[in-house]
Amino acid sequence: MKKSIYSLLLLDSVVGAIDSIAYSSGTSRSNLINRILAEYLSYTTPEMRMKSIFEELERQIAGIEAFQKQPQPSDSMFSFRSLLRFKYNPSIRYSVELYPGALPKFGELRVSSRTQSEQLLEVLDSFYADFARTEQSFSCVNNAETPTHYTIGEGRFSRPLYIHSATVAPDENSLGRAIGTYICMLDNAMKGYFEHIDNPPAATAALRDAYARYIRTSPLLL
Repeated sequence: MKKSIYSLLLLDSVVGAIDSIAYSSGTSRSNLINRILAEYLSYTTPEMRMKSIFEELERQIAGIEAFQKQPQPSDSMFSFRSLLRFKYNPSIRYSVELYPGALPKFGELRVSSRTQSEQLLEVLDSFYADFARTEQSFSCVNNAETPTHYTIGEGRFSRPLYIHSATVAPDENSLGRAIGTYICMLDNAMKGYFEHIDNPPAATAALRDAYARYIRTSPLLL
C-alpha cells in the first residue's frame, strides 16, 4: 500500500511521548502515528492486520510445549522454534513473513536449522523434498489453482503462503489460525519422519499421514 511524506506541526512534548511509546513497542514514530490515526478513523492498516494475524498465531502456539517464541526482527515477521529429537537436540526455526498486499499470496514461511551436522542437513533436505512432493500430490487431487514454489537446500525450506480453499477473503484470526495449523502439521510431519529415519518407506508414510490429517480437518488450506 502506497505511503507518502506529509508535513505536520506538532507539539514537541507530544512527539516526545510518541517516540517513547514507539521505542518501547519496537516500532517507528511514523508507524505509531499512522496506527493511532487509523484506530481513530476505524481504518485497518496493513501493519494492524499483520499484528492481528501474529497475535492469533501466538495464541495458537502458546499452548504447545514444543514451541518457543523467539525475538522478532520486525513488525512483519514472527519466529519461533521447536526442538528435534536427533543428535544433540537441534532446534528448528520457523519464521513467517507477511506481505502488505492483497490475497491470495500474503506471505512466506521459512524453516531453518543452525546445525553444522552434515548428516542432519542431508536428512532435512530429504524431508523437505519429500514434503514438497507430498503437498504437490495432494494439491493436484484438491485442484489447487495456485502452484506452490519451494526453495530447498542446506537444511533450509521456504514456500509462499497462499489461500487455496476460501471463497471469500478470510479475516485476520482465520489467517493466524491457518498459519498455526499448517506449521503444527509441518512440525509433526518432520518429527514423525525423523522417528523412522532408518526406514525410509515408514518415514514417508508418517509424513503423508500428517498431511492427510491436515487436509481432512483444516477449514482453510495454505
